[in-house]
Amino acid sequence: MGVWRIRDRSTAFGRIRYGRLMSHPPDAATRRVDPAFWQVLGLVALGGAAGASVRYGSNVALPHDPGQFPFADLAANLVGCLLMGLFLGVVTTLPRTPPRLTPLLATGFLGGLTTFSSYAADAAVLADAGATAKLFVYVLGTLLFGWLLLRAGWTFGRRGERPDEGRPEFGPAEMGD
Repeated sequence: MGVWRIRDRSTAFGRIRYGRLMSHPPDAATRRVDPAFWQVLGLVALGGAAGASVRYGSNVALPHDPGQFPFADLAANLVGCLLMGLFLGVVTTLPRTPPRLTPLLATGFLGGLTTFSSYAADAAVLADAGATAKLFVYVLGTLLFGWLLLRAGWTFGRRGERPDEGRPEFGPAEMGD
């Protein structure tokens, strides 16, 4: 059985805490879990529940049978990409990001709204139903338009940034580091 080890890490969003499952017990000083970890975990769960609820609501409003095009999931993924780009664009222009904002909105809400597993499951159902054209439109359209909308949101979110502010360059790819 492993144990959790909590570490600090500096990112473009500021100092964050993260946990790593260790295969052997760490020394006694690292056995305690910082209460801030549980607060952040609660915010991720709260945001994730809200995002997943929005996704579920979109599927109730726009249901589809196997072999039909999954418009609700496509809309949730594309809106989520636009909002993630907007969020990242705005966050990179701020002098200081509130430390709990990213776990709540980006990881939680947008993570719950845009799920890769639903995207993959919809693609598998379309493939099993023999809807090859719909499959390719869905898979490639989600990737292409998702990326374009993320970049559009990113550009729009950074529109108020002054080039001489001296902030380090930070893009969507660095969020997972």
